[in-house]
Amino acid sequence: MSKDERRYRRIMPLPDGNILGSSLGSGVAHLSGTGSLLQQIADPTYPNRDFTGIQRDSNGHLWIGGYYALYRVEGQSGWLSLQPDDLPGTDRAHVTDLELDSNGRLWAGYKIGLAHRDFHGSWQQITTNQRIEEVQSFTFGGSGAGDEIWISYQAGKRFARLLRRGVLKRFRDGREIHLRRP
Repeated sequence: MSKDERRYRRIMPLPDGNILGSSLGSGVAHLSGTGSLLQQIADPTYPNRDFTGIQRDSNGHLWIGGYYALYRVEGQSGWLSLQPDDLPGTDRAHVTDLELDSNGRLWAGYKIGLAHRDFHGSWQQITTNQRIEEVQSFTFGGSGAGDEIWISYQAGKRFARLLRRGVLKRFRDGREIHLRRP
């Protein structure tokens, strides 16, 4: 890899001491602990060269979010591959953020909303009282696990607080927007 290609956007240490990383212009790479290239991992669905997140779920599976799909990393060291996984409502998703909640469940923010992977391995889209689109990023807050989720959406100029039971409160410029009921 050239020096320019080594601008890693996301990295994840692996149990064997190696690293999984995504870099601008080169896609996903399996690197040694010293940073030398062990394997360039091909995107099976699209010649994608930019990925948005890497997470390890509570089962130890590695996940990579991309602009054209969500992938699960499969295989052994030196023989890794990306397997596309579909999120609810779309066969290929623009995944913008991957996070783990306090229970180790994987959550994905994507073009048409927010979903989590349940403990049976199925994706569940979060239903809200108002539609969420173009999720940019999200994080968990509140005193208990899953009490609230803060979501940045639509070019990062707006954000919302998603409370338990799908009640969404929106904010703009630091002030809550009172929504009219449909």
